[in-house]
Amino acid sequence: MARGKTVDVDIYRGYDGDDKIQYFNGRKCYTSNNGKVFISQVFGAGSTNYKQLIHTPEDGKVGTIKSQYYLQFVSQPSNETSLTVFYSKDDIKHETPLIVQFGENNYYITSDSTHWRSTGNIGVDHIKKKLDEQNCKRRGYHVIDISKTGNQPYPCPSSCNTATIAVSPLQRSDYSYYTHTIHGNIGELRENEKEQTGFNLIGRISNAYVYWSQWETKKPLLIYLSDGKWYKRKGLDESIWETVSTNRPGTLSDSTNISKILIEYYSPTVTINVGDGRGLEDRGSTTYKDQGSLGREETINITRHDIKLDEGSTEYTSFVNYVNDRPGFKTREIKHNSNTLDGIKPDYPLYAITAYYFGQDPSDEKKLLLVELKLSGGTTFKYYQKDKNGNNWTELNRGEKGTDRLQNKDLKDKLDALKREHVSDPPASGPSAGAKAGYSTAGVMTPLATAEAVNYTLDTGWSIIRRVLAIFTAVV
Repeated sequence: MARGKTVDVDIYRGYDGDDKIQYFNGRKCYTSNNGKVFISQVFGAGSTNYKQLIHTPEDGKVGTIKSQYYLQFVSQPSNETSLTVFYSKDDIKHETPLIVQFGENNYYITSDSTHWRSTGNIGVDHIKKKLDEQNCKRRGYHVIDISKTGNQPYPCPSSCNTATIAVSPLQRSDYSYYTHTIHGNIGELRENEKEQTGFNLIGRISNAYVYWSQWETKKPLLIYLSDGKWYKRKGLDESIWETVSTNRPGTLSDSTNISKILIEYYSPTVTINVGDGRGLEDRGSTTYKDQGSLGREETINITRHDIKLDEGSTEYTSFVNYVNDRPGFKTREIKHNSNTLDGIKPDYPLYAITAYYFGQDPSDEKKLLLVELKLSGGTTFKYYQKDKNGNNWTELNRGEKGTDRLQNKDLKDKLDALKREHVSDPPASGPSAGAKAGYSTAGVMTPLATAEAVNYTLDTGWSIIRRVLAIFTAVV
C-alpha cells in the first residue's frame, strides 16, 4: 500500500470471538479495502467501566468509518492516522459506540448511532463524565449513588436528565438497608462522587440493596444486586468491593449472616490475656489496654463470675474478656500472662472469651480448665480444653449439643471432669497424722494434739465405740 492512502475503518471489529481478526507479526489486525488495520484494546478512561479500541491503519490515514453500517461525521478530520472508539465494558459485541476520538483531541458523539457531531476537546479530566452521560442516554445504563438514604428519589448522577432513582429504607437495630430502584439498568455505583469498583455489572440489573452499619461512622458496607450477587467493601475506607464467599446471606433478611459481615469492619484484632483479673471479687471488673489493628489502643474489660455450688460455696470461677465499645473483636493471640494458649486460633469475630478456673486465682495457669469463645452474634459458642500433658488446647467435640452454651449441670460436670484430669486433689481436711494419734511431730503427746484429736473424733462420722477408744487413747 502506498503511504498516505486512506483506509476504511470498521469500528465493529475487535470484539472477543470476532472471526475477522487476524494476527500479523504478533499484532491483532483486520483487512480493509486498502490494507491492514491494527487494533488494540485499552481499559481506563478514568473508569473501570469502559474500554477503548484503537484502530491504526498500516502506513495510512483513516478513511470511511463504519460499524455494521456507514457512519456520518460532521466535518470529519482529515489526515488522522488513528481512531479510538469508547465502549462500555459490558458491550461485548461493540453494538453501541459511545464516543469516537480522532487523533489526540477530536471527540465525536451521536444521538442516533449514525450521525456524529464534534464536541471539541473533552480532555482527560472530563472524558468519564461524557461517557457516563452517553451510556445513560444511549444504552439506558445509569448510575446509583450508594450514599443516598431516606426515602426521597434522586436524579441519575450522570447528568443524563433521563432517569430518577427511587430509594426506600428498612431500619433494624444493628443495621439498615436502602433499596435503590431504576427504570433501566445499573451501569455504575458511586459513593458521592467516588466510583466504586469490583462489581460485575453485565446484564439487566435494576435494583441495588445497600446495607449500612450502625456502629461509629455509619456507612454502606454490603450490597446485594438484583442479579443475585452479594458484594462487600474490601476495607472500611476502601472504594473497592469483592464478592461475598464466607457467611453469604441466603436472603435479604438473613440478619445472622448480614450482621456477621458488618461486624467484621469494626472488630479490631487484639491480644487477650486470660491470666489477668487477680484480686477481683464476684462480679467485679477491671480493664487492661492493647494496641488494636484499627489505629487506636483498645480497652479490654475483665469481669469475674463465680460458679456457686448448691451450698453456696465457690469451687470454680470464670473471667470474661471483651473489648469495650466494639461489636466484636478478632485475636492475634490468646495467652495466659506470658504463655500462648497453643491451639486456640479463631479467625472469625468474637464477642467474648471466658476462662474457667478451679479455685479463685486466675494467675495459676495449672488451674485453667476450659476456655469459651462466644462468637459475634451471641448465639454460637465454642470450647477448648487442654490435652493430657497440658501443653496444647483442642476444641471440645460436643456432639448433639453443637454450638449451644455449656450451662448449669453440663458446665459443672465438664469442669469436674477436667479438674480430676489436670488438678491434683488437695489434702483431706482434718488434723495432721500426728494429731490424729495424739502426738506432736516429734512423737511426744501435747495438749494441743490431744484436744485436736478429741475434736476431730467428735466431728467425724465414727461409731460411739470408735470415738470412745480414740478419746481414751489420746488422753492416756
